[in-house]
Amino acid sequence: MLPPKIASDICSLTPGEERLTVSVVFKVNPHTGVVSDDETWIGKSIIKSAGKLTYKDVDAVLSGHLETKLEGAEVKDIQILHAVAQKFREQRLGSDGETIAPLRLIYQLDDENVPVEHNIFDSTPSHELIEELMHKANSYVAQKIAKGLPEKALLRRQGPPNPRRLQTFADRMNKISYEIDTTSSGTLQNSLFKVDDTNLRKGMETLLVKTMHRAKYYIAGKTPPHLYPHYALNMPLYTHFTNPSRRYADLVVHRQLESVLSDGKIEYNEDIETLIKTTESCNTKKDSAQNAQEQSVHIESCRIMDRKREEAGGELISEGIVICVYDSAFDVLIPEYGFEKRVHCDQLPLKKAEFRKNERILELYWEKGVPSSAYVPEDERPRPGLSQRTTNAAAAAKQAAVAERAKKEHEEAQRKQMETGTMSTDDVDALFDDEDDASDVTESLAGVSLAERPTQSVPPSPTKNSLTAAGNLHRTRSDSKVPPAEPVEAKLSLKEKYLKFFTLREENGEYIQDVKEMTRVPVILKTDLTKSPPCLTIRSLNPYAL
Repeated sequence: MLPPKIASDICSLTPGEERLTVSVVFKVNPHTGVVSDDETWIGKSIIKSAGKLTYKDVDAVLSGHLETKLEGAEVKDIQILHAVAQKFREQRLGSDGETIAPLRLIYQLDDENVPVEHNIFDSTPSHELIEELMHKANSYVAQKIAKGLPEKALLRRQGPPNPRRLQTFADRMNKISYEIDTTSSGTLQNSLFKVDDTNLRKGMETLLVKTMHRAKYYIAGKTPPHLYPHYALNMPLYTHFTNPSRRYADLVVHRQLESVLSDGKIEYNEDIETLIKTTESCNTKKDSAQNAQEQSVHIESCRIMDRKREEAGGELISEGIVICVYDSAFDVLIPEYGFEKRVHCDQLPLKKAEFRKNERILELYWEKGVPSSAYVPEDERPRPGLSQRTTNAAAAAKQAAVAERAKKEHEEAQRKQMETGTMSTDDVDALFDDEDDASDVTESLAGVSLAERPTQSVPPSPTKNSLTAAGNLHRTRSDSKVPPAEPVEAKLSLKEKYLKFFTLREENGEYIQDVKEMTRVPVILKTDLTKSPPCLTIRSLNPYAL
């Protein structure tokens, strides 16, 4: 929003440099997290930072793996700050000592919680620490301006979920033995915290977010008080104050706060109608930015998955969580990449599909021995009316493409053989000294996020930052060194790796798979980069063709 010189320098806390700030100072009991309200101070200040830490530095401290000395900070101080932030979170969500798992998909409904990894579900203790402190400051400022400017205060709210959808979600989860308490935001989130299986919890979160709304800015005097609370954050009053260098709404809040702190000496003259237009514009721009971000992540994610498929030398298969079943399709969350897609039965080699509605089970009647990846759906088959010339041309083009690919593979194999053959015996060690380098490359390429808005069937959902995340790619290197041996798991057949995920039975010569919600299924990921935007589709593996 601002020029780099202002945003990254003048408005940044640089070590050893004095900076003008607005500070919120809390006095907190580190053992209980209780804030002494009488001693909380807010006002203009000058800060001369003693040092600067990265998120990685903080994570290293909290995990106990710090390898270098911190500049201008003490390990003990960071640990205390982390403990205080945890107490704040427990109080905010009423967790009663329950382990609090990060619900990234829910929290990203507010801009303050946009994830910083390509997989929307990824989180780190350092980011959670900073977010919790921001929540505390934003909430306090919201109370301050709401009291000082009761008609004009610019605040931020998130309404409660759609009641019918929320109850449907709770009923479905209760039916499969997961107790969901929808009494309040706190009880609802605590219900998810109790789910030990991380991937199943992500699946539930994906379903739950469909019942919710995005957070919006509003003007206090034009909104009924019962609509003030922020549901996901479980806070009665909230605003955006902590990022004035990148959000216009924060600048408005700072101006309002300046007026309130001056005890009337500085008037805030903006009229309510202008403020309403400002909130509408901020809401529209924020939604547009989020949509653009989703599209850009989708494009980059498709490229990365396509590259991963090429490096694997075959199909790209991943484990998914079935989050919803229908009469002719089922939705799957791919935790590895953080996105949700729909599997359509008409794209699979099935004789038929039957939906047992009361039990919410989709029965798939498979064609035995027909791989899903090789199956050509009816809508993609050549039409009978096409001329023989067109059919022959298509067949010839396909044959030429296969021949060209085989030629390239042969040339590459010959080149590698020649390079290896010219090595001297003194170079033998070079065959084995590459493992660390290879792992560094794979780690830098792994991880991606597509967490799309749940009702869509193509593009995905938010994030930012680099491609460093969990996941292991094996990158083929075009040098003379033999790549490291594959792990034992990679040598397993598809049947050995994935058959355990299926619920199968044979009846009267039919080969049947039961697809249930909140169970795992292996799926094939396919990308088409020739389309704009790139298209990502998934198909379920045929268990009777493994």
